[in-house]
Amino acid sequence: MPKIAEIEYTPNPNAVKFVLRQPVAVGFPKSFPSREIAEADELAKALFEVGHVVSVFMQAVPTPAYDPDDAFLEQVRKVLSVQILPALAADGGGLEIVGRHEKQVMIRYMGACTTCPSGLTGTLVAIEGILKAEVDPEIVVIPV
Repeated sequence: MPKIAEIEYTPNPNAVKFVLRQPVAVGFPKSFPSREIAEADELAKALFEVGHVVSVFMQAVPTPAYDPDDAFLEQVRKVLSVQILPALAADGGGLEIVGRHEKQVMIRYMGACTTCPSGLTGTLVAIEGILKAEVDPEIVVIPV
């Protein structure tokens, strides 16, 4: 079982972040929104047994869920990777790009960001503002 290096509170009053001493999710994030889904993962299953745990999210470097040849989304991904994802990760969350339709970029929040009250307000406005300034002033970010 991995050792805990730190326990941190997040802006989401319903989430706590555990920083481990070794990686547990390699290649892509793991999300377990229920105890039943966690049955196949030893660590996630053990975390649900702690009590008061309603979901588990394990961060990793994500693989893109969109066409990597899409230059527009690649530009969005680069900005997110540098300016947004480190801040979200510091608070136990993240996001993934789901796709786009013209200048509408669809994202999915992950981890602590999934249920955070500011995910649809301040955080979303900040993400969209940075992308408007760095990528395209007509961009619209839509959480799905």
